[in-house]
This record gives sequence, structure tokens and C-alpha cells, in this order.
Amino acid sequence: MNRTGRFRDIGSAAVATMLVGATLALAGCDRSSAQLAQALRETQPPYPIVSSGLVFGFRMVGPDPVYWLDDDHVLFPGYEVIPPKGPFGHGRGELSEPGLYVWDIKTNMHVRHASLESPMWKLCYSDGYIFYSTRHGDNNVSLDRYAGPFGQEELLVNDPTGAPAPEGRKCFDSKWPRESYQRTASGAVGTILLRPGDGEIEFGGGTKLPRLVDRQNQMLPIRLIRTESSTPIELPIVSKEVTSFAGGEVSFAPFLNRYVLVAATPRSRDVFDPEVPWPANQPVPVYLIAPDGKVAVEELPAGIRKPSRVFPTRAGLFWVSNDAPSGNSLQAGGWLLKDGKPQKLFDHIVTAAGVSPDGCRIVYAVNDFSASHFRFLTAINVCQP
Repeated sequence: MNRTGRFRDIGSAAVATMLVGATLALAGCDRSSAQLAQALRETQPPYPIVSSGLVFGFRMVGPDPVYWLDDDHVLFPGYEVIPPKGPFGHGRGELSEPGLYVWDIKTNMHVRHASLESPMWKLCYSDGYIFYSTRHGDNNVSLDRYAGPFGQEELLVNDPTGAPAPEGRKCFDSKWPRESYQRTASGAVGTILLRPGDGEIEFGGGTKLPRLVDRQNQMLPIRLIRTESSTPIELPIVSKEVTSFAGGEVSFAPFLNRYVLVAATPRSRDVFDPEVPWPANQPVPVYLIAPDGKVAVEELPAGIRKPSRVFPTRAGLFWVSNDAPSGNSLQAGGWLLKDGKPQKLFDHIVTAAGVSPDGCRIVYAVNDFSASHFRFLTAINVCQP
């Protein structure tokens, strides 16, 4: 019997125990009964998974981005795990100095591309151009900064005042989609800059800053402006669905060639209020905007955990949520909308997430804020059963 057949004959509980044991061993953990019990309660992805063995280097409440070089290679800040010392190798181990890593998911090999400034590195990657800092100085000034095409970056000349180097700004200024704001005679207008050639999306237009939407401009449709000379295209999306500090951000799905916008405010509500949750009886619209202005709408089911980010995949919409109302990190995690039904893929607070350009691989990092073990950047292939 082949190896696949042998595993297929093992009961699901036994397989789960084997997977948990392997995970704890890789993380340098003492396999205490409490840890094993918690791991057994965790959601097991119904798709093939690959663990990088590297800890994602997050700096804020996520999800932070991971950067895709292609469908197989991920660029991200992270740490290697230094095995615990001692006669039996028990314990949590230690983390290396932060570094910039390239992980080949297909071969599960990684390369440390560069060291990163500790503890607060600067990092930007956009369309093959990269900027990062490697050494920290006095007065929070980064001493060594590199920029250029990825793999050809060069050391920048430091400004004595600590001002950002123009080469560094080049990366941040080339990122898309990104927002900008301006005040006009009619009020404050927000602009979401799209890929070169796709134009921009304009929203707002009331008396307040665009992301502080007021009742005057809540129902104004947002507009796609392809070129300065073209007629703006009104989209079936209203300004209050864009204007908030928690949602309403635009991302891009390469395999669909569409921009993704998750409604920030339900149309049944006057204005965005961060203290009021999304109505439990209403689905969450997800708008898929084509460069020519055509818009498709999908919906996340009513009653789901508040999404932090939403990513289309070839298997359905994938979203992450760090909503854990009772303080149990197992309530947070990532879900896939499969055949109209939410399917949980993993648990815990999501510190990083992204989907490959071909829409097949989900890469994520989670943190249950446990001091007893590490959790590694992981990939799930939703194109394989």
C-alpha cells in the first residue's frame, strides 16, 4: 500500500494528534498536556499546508502584508528560531536578529536576504523596488538604509538630519492602491490612486475630511476617473462605504484583475461609528471593481466576525478577523467562503496575511500571545483538495 493510503486509514483524531505533536516539536516546546489540549482544539485547515519554520516579524496589530515576488516566493520580515539549550533541548528557544527573508513555498526553502534594523526597521516593497533599514543609531535615526530594484539595492548616503532619503520615498510613493487627500471649493475629497493606467477613485466631497464622512456626502457615489480628460464613471458604491478608519480600504487581486473594496458602513446606517458593530442580521458587501468601471458584488454572510481584510482566492473569498470579544484568541482567525458557507481555516490573532497572484496560496501568521512557543508563517493551498 502506498504511503498516502496508509495515512488515509488513520483516524482523524490520531492524525490531529500527530500533527500537533510535530508542530510543538518544531516550535521547541515542552509538550505539556495543557498545550496539547489547546492545540487539539484548534481548527485544522482542510487543505494542504506548509510551515516555513520562520516567525513573522510583525510590529503592530495586524494583519501586516506579505510581499509576493511571484506565485511561489514570499518576501517578509522575520526571525529564525535558535533551538533551546540544555541536555534535553526543552523550552521555547530564542529568536535570531530580525531579517528580510525570501521563502520558496514550493521547495520549502528560505534565504536570508538581509538583516533588518532592530527593533523598529523600515521596510517598503512595491513592484520590484525595495527600501529597508539595517542598523539603528542615536535619536531614532536609521544609520544604514538600502534601496533599489530587489536584489540590486545599494547603500544610501545618510542625511545628517535623519530626513528620509529620496530613494526611500520613491518606494512609498509608488505603492498602489494608496490614498491622498485634497481640499476643494466643494469640500474635502479623497483619492485612491490605482495602478498606472487605471486612473483613480474619488470619494467624499463634504465639509469634513473624507474619512470622517458626514450626512451631507454619505450617499454620494464614488467615481472612477480613468484619465484627466475622460468622463468620470459613477460606481454603485456610496461614499460612506469607503469612509472609515476600520474598513473601506482598497486592495488588488491580480488573478481577477479587479480592485477589492469591503464596505465599511452598512447603507442602513447614517454614518460610520466605530463603537457600533456591523448589524448581525446584515451581510457585508465586497465590491470587485474592474479597471473599466464594471463592478461585481459578493457578500460575506450575516453574523460573521468583523473582517479585517478580505482577499479573493480561486476557491472563494478569504477573510481574516481579529475580533475576539471574550478575549479568547481562538475566536479570531481566517475563514473561506466556500459554496456560500463560511469555513474556518485557522485560529488566533492574525499578524500577517496575503494571497498569491494566481489566487491559489494563502500565506498567514498568527499569534496567540503565548510565551511558551512560537508560531510560524504558514501557507495553505486552496487549489488542492
